[in-house]
Amino acid sequence: MEPKVREELLTFLARLTSEGDLLATPPGASIQSIVRGEDDDGVGVPSTGKLIVTRDTLINASLIAAWLRRGEPLLLVGPEGCGKSVLLEQCFSELRGTTTATVNCSAQTTAENAIQKLSQMCGKPVSTNTGRVLRPRDSDRLILYLKDINLPRPDKYKTIQLISFLQQIITYNGFYDEHLEFIGLERIQVVASMNPTSTVGRHPISTRFTAIARCAYMTYPDRDQLVQVYSQMLHTALVEAAENNPMWSNEASCTKLANTMLDIYDGVKRSFRPDDYRHYQFTPRNLTEWVQGLQRLAMGVEVLDGFAYEASRIFRDRLVGEEAISTYDGIVRQAMAVQWQWSGPSGGEATLLSTLGASVEERLDSKSPPPALAQWKLEDFAELAAGKLKQFERESKDLGLLLFPEVLQRIAALDRVLSLPGGSVLLCGRAGVGRRSATSLVSYIHHMDMFSPCLTRNYDVKAFRNDLKNVMIKTGGENTPMLLFLEDHHISDSTFLEYVNSLLSGGEVP
Repeated sequence: MEPKVREELLTFLARLTSEGDLLATPPGASIQSIVRGEDDDGVGVPSTGKLIVTRDTLINASLIAAWLRRGEPLLLVGPEGCGKSVLLEQCFSELRGTTTATVNCSAQTTAENAIQKLSQMCGKPVSTNTGRVLRPRDSDRLILYLKDINLPRPDKYKTIQLISFLQQIITYNGFYDEHLEFIGLERIQVVASMNPTSTVGRHPISTRFTAIARCAYMTYPDRDQLVQVYSQMLHTALVEAAENNPMWSNEASCTKLANTMLDIYDGVKRSFRPDDYRHYQFTPRNLTEWVQGLQRLAMGVEVLDGFAYEASRIFRDRLVGEEAISTYDGIVRQAMAVQWQWSGPSGGEATLLSTLGASVEERLDSKSPPPALAQWKLEDFAELAAGKLKQFERESKDLGLLLFPEVLQRIAALDRVLSLPGGSVLLCGRAGVGRRSATSLVSYIHHMDMFSPCLTRNYDVKAFRNDLKNVMIKTGGENTPMLLFLEDHHISDSTFLEYVNSLLSGGEVP
C-alpha cells in the first residue's frame, strides 16, 4: 500500500481493536532483532551494515522480516533511490546460514539468466527419492534476489518470460530444464524489488505473480529522518577534516550541514522537474553520492568549498542552458549564505578539485582507496594540464586542445569520475565541443587504455558483445585499466545500450 492508504488502514484497525500504533517497534529494537525474531538484549554481534536505522527503516524491516524468516516469496516496491536494496541486503546479512545470489535485471534478462545464477550457487542438480533437485551448496538457505524485476522487456504477447519462470518455480517449487526434466528447488527463496511501473523503462508485471508473492511498499523518508541519516553519514565522512578543524567533530555542525544539503536538494527538485527534461530525476541516492564525495577531499581542502564543489558536479552538471545554471547557483548561494555565511571558495579565487597531481603508484594500486581530490587554483591547474597535454601529444597524437576555463572544468569533472573504481559518465553536447579530446587526455593521465568500437558495414550485436568480452578480459584477466568510449554513432542498435546498462548495474552482460 502507499503510505497514505496504509495510514488510513492502520487508523481504522487501531480504532477497531482499541490498540495503539500497530506498526510500532519495541524500544531499543534493532534490525538484527527484528529480522531474527529475537528479543534484543543488547548482547551479541552488532550490525556492520551500511544502513542507518530510522523509524521508517524499522517499520519496513518489521513488514518483511516474518516473510524472510519463513522463506516466502517477497516483492518490495518503491520509488527509485528510496533504499530498497540497502534494506534488503541488510536484512539478508542478519539471517543465519543464508547466502544471496543477486541478478541485476535489464531489458535482456530472461529465465536463462536466473537458471545460470542458481547453477552457479547450487552446482549440478542432485538425485533424490523425489527426483533431481537444486539445493544450496555452502549454506542452509539461498535467497535469489532479483533487482528491478520489471525491467525485462515483454514479448509480443505482453508476457515477460522471467516473471512467468518465477511464477512457475514459486507455484510448483521447480522448473523444466532444456531436456524437459523437472528440476526441484530446495531451501531457495525468491525475493525481488522494483520501481513503480510508472517509472520510465518499466513494464507492468503479471497479476498472477503478484497474487502468489508477498508485496510491500516503501517510500522516501521524511525530512527529519533524512537529516538523521545524513548527519550521521557526514559525521563519519568528515573524521579527517575534524583533525584540521574541530568544528566538524561536533554533531551539531554535521546536523546543520545536513540541513543545508536538504535545502539545496529540495530547491533543486522544485526548480528542475522530469517534465522539463527526463534526466532531471533527483533522489536521496544523490545525497549519498554527495557525502561519499566529501570522503575523498584531500587534507587541507576547506569542507565548505568541497561541499559546494561536489554539489555542482552532482546537480549543476546535469542542467541544460545558462538560465537553469543561473537558477541553481542562486539556490546554492542562498542556502550557503544563510546558514554558513559562505559566498565562494576560500581566497575568492576560482578553484577546481582534481586528482591530476596524484602519482602513478597511487593510481595503479588497486588495494588503496581512490586518490584524494586536491584543491587547485585555476591558473595552477591550467599549467599542470598543459604539461600533461604536452606529454600526451609527444607520445600519441596532436589533440589541438585549447585549455580555456570551460575545458579545464570539463577535464576536472572527468578526472573526478574516472578516478573512481568503475566510474562512468554520460557526456552530452553538440559535436565538436571536445568531449573525445578531453576524455583521451584524462585516460592518458590515468594510465588507461582507451577503446572505441571500430564500425564496419557488418558490425552487429554479436560483434559488439565480442568487443565487450575483449575489454572485460583485459580488465579482469590481465588487470589492465580500460576506458570504454562509446559515441552516438556507435549505437547502431538499441540492444547496445541495454548491454551497457547491464554492465554498469551488475558488472556482467546477459
